[in-house]
Amino acid sequence: MMAVCRPFSVVGSRFPVPGPRLPISSTRLPISDPRFPPMTPVGVGIDVVDVARVTRMLARNSERTLARLLTPGECDYCHTQAGPARHVAARIAAKEAAFKAFQGAGARGPLAWQEVEVCREPHGEPTLAFHERAAQLVRELGITRAMVSLSHSDTQAVAIVLLLS
Repeated sequence: MMAVCRPFSVVGSRFPVPGPRLPISSTRLPISDPRFPPMTPVGVGIDVVDVARVTRMLARNSERTLARLLTPGECDYCHTQAGPARHVAARIAAKEAAFKAFQGAGARGPLAWQEVEVCREPHGEPTLAFHERAAQLVRELGITRAMVSLSHSDTQAVAIVLLLS
């Protein structure tokens, strides 16, 4: 059975706007774009990290903690930011989310913190780089794309990772 949906508008205070019913298939998106080839989700992970907890970790043993959790590139980036604990927390959340996504994809066994790296494109978009065992899992699982989204406030950092084949 096909669901139907009325188009809506956010102009003014009235929505949904009365109009013709549009069919929406429950198995396919109604919009197809040749710029984006179809991809299959292999794994998804999400994680939330408390910024105050990271602040306490950094206050106790900053350099040792950073060297264990982050790659040198991630450390350099976080040191250049105002409120580095928020940025460290976002990277920890991204790594945990990636670990969960790999588990959801069927990977077994632990990954080291530095095997997943949060990088930034020149325009600021976060991306993931995989090293050592994580890179091997990417090849074995046929992962062709990893998407990551980060967000943080003064108190929380959150990340979601989607692995696609």
